[in-house]
Amino acid sequence: MGEGMLTVEYCRVSTEEQATEGFSIEGQADRLRAYSVARDLGEITVVSDPGISGKNMERPGLQQVLAAVEAGHVSHLLVWRLDRLSRNLSDLILLADTLGSHGVALHSVSENLDLSSAAGRMFYNILGTFAQFFREQLAENVKMGNERAVREGKWVNRPKTGYDLLRRVSSSRPCERS
Repeated sequence: MGEGMLTVEYCRVSTEEQATEGFSIEGQADRLRAYSVARDLGEITVVSDPGISGKNMERPGLQQVLAAVEAGHVSHLLVWRLDRLSRNLSDLILLADTLGSHGVALHSVSENLDLSSAAGRMFYNILGTFAQFFREQLAENVKMGNERAVREGKWVNRPKTGYDLLRRVSSSRPCERS
């Protein structure tokens, strides 16, 4: 491994996952660190994006990782699962190409992924397809739930700016004032 090369552990949780799965940034980092130490992957740097969706690559932590990759400072990138890296198949393909062109080995610890083979790359694409499917399915479910709540006269999230919830009337629709 070259002088100054790093093993980067990228961790991400969205607020929904923190609430439902209880799987924290710290939990991911601990497992990735154990994996890295067991394989003697060198100096470790943890980069995280807590509470940020994986729907696109506009995340400060991920951008920091990509900058380090493009600068030639990274030898290994570790993630707990591919969907921590992205929940968008085209982004995952772009990331794999970027990592490969800079000689960075990607490790998906829970999926035991090896991108050095045709089968490993195919599996990577299949997992990426499922990550995107689950993100889109969640969005559909949230939209359906919000539409139902509105039909039932319930607030979705909080009142719009300039409005206050004063009282509920018999139809259970909120009263608004500006």
